[in-house]
Amino acid sequence: MSKKLTMVEAKSLAQAIAFAPLTFQAVRAMLAFGIIKAVDEAGPRGISVAELERKLKLPHYTAATLTEAGLTCGIFEEASGRL
Repeated sequence: MSKKLTMVEAKSLAQAIAFAPLTFQAVRAMLAFGIIKAVDEAGPRGISVAELERKLKLPHYTAATLTEAGLTCGIFEEASGRL
């Protein structure tokens, strides 16, 4: 017997399905620009968006938008302004 979803769970699942193509493209861009690798290489100290911009020579809008997408979909975690 399957569990019935609450309205909140159903809405959350529907949003995840609807935004999956955008999430996929954001992750693809993060890989292409080297953002995921740079965050991984930063280790437990983390890296700020400004440091990512300088290290990868990215415009602020690109770095900020993609890291926000990474935070939203759970790829990154933020602590004290660092990923």
